[in-house]
Amino acid sequence: MDYDDELDYASHEDEEFNEESLPNDEYDKLHSSLAELKKELLNYNDEIPEFDLKEALYFNFYDVPAALAEIKDRYKKTARNDEEEDKEEDKEEEVKEENKEEDQVKEEKES
Repeated sequence: MDYDDELDYASHEDEEFNEESLPNDEYDKLHSSLAELKKELLNYNDEIPEFDLKEALYFNFYDVPAALAEIKDRYKKTARNDEEEDKEEDKEEEVKEENKEEDQVKEEKES
């Protein structure tokens, strides 16, 4: 790596994120990574501004796990999502219990 490359790499950290100034390949990486990051954050916090997601991806060189860790450090999990997860878990338990009861009825009929 020559001196100019080192300067380019170091300056990346000091600059501000500007999506419109990205070269096409980086723009494509940003948007493909953004979809993956949003999927990872689906049940975590749906109120995080998209700009912050893009910025985290940019400064982590489009590394989704690194951007995810940064976002989770900066934003807390929303209580609303905790409640939604609890409701989903309750529904899953209800379905399991219903299936168990149906199995028991089938077994009784077969006996």
